[in-house]
Amino acid sequence: MHVTREDGAALHVLLAGDGEPTTLFVHGLGQSASDVRIFGSGVLGTRAFVDLRGHGASASAEAASPSQWTYQTLADDVGAVADELGATSALGVSAGASTLLALLSEHPRRFQKVALVLPTHLGTRPAEALETTDQLADAIASNDQVELARLLLLLQPESVRGRVDVGLWGRRQAAQLGGTLAGAAMRDLPSDTAVSNPNTLQEVQAKVLVLAQRGDDAHPVSAGEVLVSLIPGAELFVSDKPWIWGARHELRERLVSFFNS
Repeated sequence: MHVTREDGAALHVLLAGDGEPTTLFVHGLGQSASDVRIFGSGVLGTRAFVDLRGHGASASAEAASPSQWTYQTLADDVGAVADELGATSALGVSAGASTLLALLSEHPRRFQKVALVLPTHLGTRPAEALETTDQLADAIASNDQVELARLLLLLQPESVRGRVDVGLWGRRQAAQLGGTLAGAAMRDLPSDTAVSNPNTLQEVQAKVLVLAQRGDDAHPVSAGEVLVSLIPGAELFVSDKPWIWGARHELRERLVSFFNS
């Protein structure tokens, strides 16, 4: 299905399962709905995986690319999809987590349960990180597959970058990303601030789960610690192994326990 926004952008949503509750899954920057399907494994009810504008099956329309990419734009999109589907729960990964935080900062009662997986700092990323994302934007725009795959690996924990399966993932992601509208998003969003006033998160009414992992410079544990210090009752779980590359069973157990309870 598609949810069409006021500016004409048609957001593709993949639905799985049925019944209540409806949980919305939001992918990270440069990814697509297919990348977050793993997070819905075992979650009861209807699972809705959205392709953010400029990504995946939402990337084809000219209107999918705003003049300036901001988390507010994405938050408005995600809020519209959540309203259309009647979603009461949500999960966001990386930039998807930032998008949900931007939405919650304005609508603290919007969801009953929210999982924030691999969140980044609420403020602007460090200069070194911005240099990498700018290089990624250039590689996407020029469709430089070799450079794009190399840079994508730099966003993964250092402990897994040399693995064959991680290298294959990088090449597959590069093939999907090259030449797409996600390049403009990659240039604008990392320097945007998802939540201008972090104190607004103290009003969040949802039950919140934060998942971080050690050894991940792009998604430091300290970012998760800041969130649980701001959001009332939020819980933080930190994995010594990368959740996707080394702790998938534990990831599934944690999310199933959270969403299905």
